[in-house]
Parts: sequence; structure tokens; C-alpha cells
Amino acid sequence: MRSWQLDPLHLFLAASTINLVFALAVGIIACVDRRARGMKWFSASSFMLLTSTTFRLWHARNESPIWDVRISAWVLLSYALMSIGVYWFCERRPVRHARMKVLLLLGVCGLALLVPGKAAFPIFALLRGVTCAILLWCGWMFWRPRVRALRKTTRISAVIVVMLAILLMLFPVIKLGALTPYTMWLLDFLRSAATVCSLALQLSFVSLYVMDNNTRLLEETRRDVLTGLHNRRAFEEQAQISVDHAVTRDQSLALLMIDLDDFKALNDRWGHSCGDQSLKLVGGALRGALSNEKLAARIGGEEFAVLLENCDLERAKDKADGLRELIESLELYSGANRITITASIGVSLLLPGEVVWHDLLQRADAALYGAKSRGRNCVVVSSDTTAPLPAAGETSAWNRIFRGGLSL
Repeated sequence: MRSWQLDPLHLFLAASTINLVFALAVGIIACVDRRARGMKWFSASSFMLLTSTTFRLWHARNESPIWDVRISAWVLLSYALMSIGVYWFCERRPVRHARMKVLLLLGVCGLALLVPGKAAFPIFALLRGVTCAILLWCGWMFWRPRVRALRKTTRISAVIVVMLAILLMLFPVIKLGALTPYTMWLLDFLRSAATVCSLALQLSFVSLYVMDNNTRLLEETRRDVLTGLHNRRAFEEQAQISVDHAVTRDQSLALLMIDLDDFKALNDRWGHSCGDQSLKLVGGALRGALSNEKLAARIGGEEFAVLLENCDLERAKDKADGLRELIESLELYSGANRITITASIGVSLLLPGEVVWHDLLQRADAALYGAKSRGRNCVVVSSDTTAPLPAAGETSAWNRIFRGGLSL
């Protein structure tokens, strides 16, 4: 057994150094990037874990129940702070009254330190049980984050958290028996394994921040700044994916092409600030009305596109009529003057045998041109379009998209 004896002192010394580096790194991230969700809680947790590791380094061979209660209370607070950061990171919203809950938990842990020696072991086991429950809750949140793009990374963190919970729960189980050389070796092994898992978990905090930041930057490149809708790039990527899904699952797919009427005249008369405000209003209206749809995008100056998955032609036309009325009801003012916004909408449906989205877009654009020819502020379905395609000198959304003349 002596040949397998671990030296926890060197491990705790190395762990304290690495823990300090991680705590400083996470703290700098929390201070520099205000948009880093939950990093301030991760930073506070890392510093508290650093303190507990330092305490254990000073008292590596102290196995008294009172000392176990002190360490367990400190570790419980550390992972409670971490759970607040995990909730913020995975659920994308802060914990209600987080500071009050931390203060309450701090008071409970403070009372736990006042227990007499005979009751120390039950309190120690209770503190470890609560800590494990918090860790398992964190593992559940890591397993199912709201942002799917982070799921692979967060699930690695979930595995680490569950392993750490199991290791921490084994401590009171082992200490139920007598402290023999074998159990002392086993406790050293568990402490070493828990320290490694704790360091791996803190490393995952940094990797999660990097992944979240990359996802956020990628999303920003796919969003139109003015309206908050997807931009042309995101629309082109998603359109073909939606067509592939519709063909594979034998489902219908509809496309709405929306163009604001007399937008150039609005800019010339009321100014570009009113034009930008009208685009913002329309973008907000589309986001609110199409929250469950796959994609709503601004693909041009005053042109928008909406993909409706598993939607037949009749439902698509009803949806288009509703959007046209919604846009017309928007209120835009320039001083005391109310500016009316209207839109023409073309609707097309994916036909049997079509496997690319270009044909879908071209027919929706032809229907949109038909709506413009019929007096604007109306909806035209591609199947009943009687107006001809745009003449050679006229510009359609199809031509602007694929000839590169569209400025976003």
C-alpha cells in the first residue's frame, strides 16, 4: 500500500497555482466583457475554490469532523455561486434575487460552523449532500442549454460536474468507517480526483466563454443591424436547408416576398431617418408575428422574405394578408404628420420535383411584381399571377440578389 501512497501536498500546491490562474482569467473576462453571461459568478466561485484548496493545503492531514464541516461549508458556497453562473449561462436569464439567496446560504453555512463536535459528522454529510444536489442541478442545465450550438461543449462540462458530485458524496460514506491506512489512502485519492475535476471544470468555464463568444459573433454576422431580422446571408443558407427538409419529409414550404411600397418616395419626402424608422417598425412587427416560423429576413433595402415550413398555399396567403394588414397598421410619425406604410407581398409554394430554392424565390418575386402591377398594398399568389415578369430594364429581387446589386 505504501507504494501507492499519494502525496496530496504537492498536488494541492499545484492545484492552488492553477486555480489562481483560472480565477484571475475568469475575473478579467468578467470585468472586460460585460456581455459575458455569468462570468462574474464563475469568477467568485473560482476564488472561493482557490481558498478552500489553500486551506486543505495547510491542513492536509487534519481529518477532524469540525474541519470537515468548515471545508464542506466553504465548498458548498463555492458551487452555489457557480450554479448561479451556470443558470445565467445556460438559461440566458439571471437567477431572481441571487444576492439574497447567497446571503441566506452564507448564514446557514455560518450556523453550521457553530455545531458541537458530536453533531459535526451529520452536518458534514448534510453539507456534502446539498453540494452534490447543486452539482447535479448544474449538470442538468449543462446537458440541455438553450443555445443548441453550445450543447457539445456544455455536455462535457455536465460529465465533469456529475463525476465531481459522485466523488464528493463518497467522502462521508468512507468516513463512516474507521480511519485505517487504506481509508486514508482512499481519501487522498478522492481529494486528488476531486481537485483534478474541479480544475477541469474551471477550464471548461473559459472554453464555454470562448464558444459562447464565437456563437455570438457568428449570430451577429447573420443578423441585420437595423431590423434585428436575419440578413441575406442567413436567408440563403437557411432557404436551401428548408427546401431539403421539405423534400425529405414530404412537407409543404411557402415563401413570402414582402416589399414596402413607395419606399424611395418616403425617403425623398420625409428623410432617411424616417425610412430607417419604418424598416425598424416592420422588422419588429415581423419578429413579433413570426416568432414560431423558421426564418424572417431582410434581403434588400426595403425587401423582406419569410419562409413558412409545413404551410400550404391557403395558410400562406392568410398569413401574408395578416402581415400586410399588420404593416399597414403601423404608426410612424414625422412631427405631427402620420406616415402610412404599406407593403406588397408575393407568395409561392414549393412544387413537386423542385429541389432548389431558386425557383421558389423566382416565382415569389414574379408574384410580388404582380402585386405591384395591381396597385400595391395587396397579396398575390404565384399560381394566379397574370402579370408578366419584369421587363429587361426593370429590377427584381431575383436579379438584385444573384447579380450582386443588392446593398444591405
